[in-house]
Amino acid sequence: TVRKHKLVYYGTPLEVSLPDLAGFRLAGASENSFADGWKRLRTTPSVDNMLADCLAARRSLQLPDWGYITLLDRATDALATPGSNEHALILGYLLHQSGFKIRYAIDDSSRLHPLIASEGTMYDRPGYAFDGLTYYAYTKPSSNAARICDFDYPGSQTMRLAIDKAPQFTYAPGETRQMTA
Repeated sequence: TVRKHKLVYYGTPLEVSLPDLAGFRLAGASENSFADGWKRLRTTPSVDNMLADCLAARRSLQLPDWGYITLLDRATDALATPGSNEHALILGYLLHQSGFKIRYAIDDSSRLHPLIASEGTMYDRPGYAFDGLTYYAYTKPSSNAARICDFDYPGSQTMRLAIDKAPQFTYAPGETRQMTA
């Protein structure tokens, strides 16, 4: 059974399929635990339904990369507690499946953080250089010192920070106000 999750993204109502990840918990903060979680995500077919809905929303709303990434983050909130290792792993998996070049960092508090390679500079986020690219932490680690999961996915792309066209959010006009000088 596919569950649908309703969310409002910048004033625009959306509906995304939620995969059946009942009891999805990581056994710890080790690379083996993360690999086991990744395997579960990869072998849960309904994750593809969620991804397809998010990609369709990206196209219809004409979201730039950063807008799409924040949409995935919001949709992941329905599956795992924001800030948890499970949330970070699911978000990174969805980013990877969407074609983004990602890695993971584990901070000194044993928290997992998705890292996203970017063509531009992201401010207020630590960056980690690998193979001529800078990967920025989507969530802020407790310190800039972190263990980086050293793996790469062939064929993935860096995030673009450019906004080529305005997103197509639902227009909801506010109350008209009279301004006087």
